[in-house]
This record gives sequence, structure tokens and C-alpha cells, in this order.
Amino acid sequence: MKYIVFDQRLPILFPAWVEHFEMVGKFAGREPTSAGFISFINGKVYAHGESVSLGITSHFRDSKLIAAFLEVGAYEQDSDE
Repeated sequence: MKYIVFDQRLPILFPAWVEHFEMVGKFAGREPTSAGFISFINGKVYAHGESVSLGITSHFRDSKLIAAFLEVGAYEQDSDE
């Protein structure tokens, strides 16, 4: 699964076969601030990687943001991952 966070607070999740840049076009007026992939580790959200098509990376706090929206736990990451 892929994701984009817009404006540092709005996560959008979508299937892996959709390109990141395609999703940005559906949210005109919003700035993509981080993007990447989502995995689940022991039932907890783990945001990682980058969007090559957007030229932006995931951010360590994305896991907690997405977990809050999904109402599940977040995998604890160091800020340098």
C-alpha cells in the first residue's frame, strides 16, 4: 500500500499499483509533504520509503499520523530511519 501526506496532516492511502503523482492530481490545492509505502509489523503501521515520481520521502512521524487515522498502533521508528 502507498500513501501521501498532504499539508503535514492529511494522510491518503491507496493501492500500490497507483502512482503517487496520479493521486496528487486528485487533491488540487494541497501540498504533498511526505510520501512512501505502508507496511504492518505486528499489527502496527510502519511508513517507509519514498515517492520517486514526486521526489519526496517518508517521514518518521508518518507512522503515528496514519496509525491515528486508522485507529491502530504505530511502529516506533527513530528519526533517522
